[in-house]
Amino acid sequence: MIKKETVKKNFSKSAESYDNYAIVQKHMAHQLANFLPILSGEIEILEIGAGTGIFTKLLLKKYPLAKITLLDISENMIEACRSKFGEQLDYIVDDAENFSTNKKFDLIVSNATFQWFNDLGKSLLNLKRFVKKNGNIYFSIFSEGTYKELSYSFNKFSNDYKYSQNFYSINLLANVGFVLKEEIFVEEFKSLFDFLKSIKKIGAQSSLKDRKTLTPNILKKVEKIYLEEFKKIKASNYLTYVKI
Repeated sequence: MIKKETVKKNFSKSAESYDNYAIVQKHMAHQLANFLPILSGEIEILEIGAGTGIFTKLLLKKYPLAKITLLDISENMIEACRSKFGEQLDYIVDDAENFSTNKKFDLIVSNATFQWFNDLGKSLLNLKRFVKKNGNIYFSIFSEGTYKELSYSFNKFSNDYKYSQNFYSINLLANVGFVLKEEIFVEEFKSLFDFLKSIKKIGAQSSLKDRKTLTPNILKKVEKIYLEEFKKIKASNYLTYVKI
């Protein structure tokens, strides 16, 4: 179970450093933008998990006349967007899993956010209520297999330590919508510390309840296992793009 207060806290702390470390998220944003439909005029768009506005910039370029509403669980992230885009957009601070509105949108989009939902199926059913009759939901998500090397190394060290949450399977994603694309984006780091630092700088460290504290000694042992098994500190990101 993902603790949402921890998610909010982690992303709020990383608002200033996010753009410098969000390499995979920037890649996903461009990939997702390529799938978006051609729409014209003053359409209504809701972006969920806007973060610092990486995907928002692409939305503004693709839909210059659109009325865009940005939603994020972190007030600091929303303020980062407000500093970039000013009052041309609307802003909401809320947990998207509990989101409700009287408005309906032509398009709901989300880049690299839905992996933080505890119940994706239920949340998407809720979000569908806010899509116009001919509208759609497009999203990118980190899916099952992401950080498999990290998970393996921690699990081999001890079942008591779990750094990353479980990610949604491709089967589940195929059940909730149409899978547009699957890909693997591999990163490499000089050390396990550098890898975990990069995760922390984007606020994506573990938000699991009852997570045990990691000490330098534990990290050293886990890194040894990591290198013995995989020869290098690499991180596989399984990325999936979905249309509903």
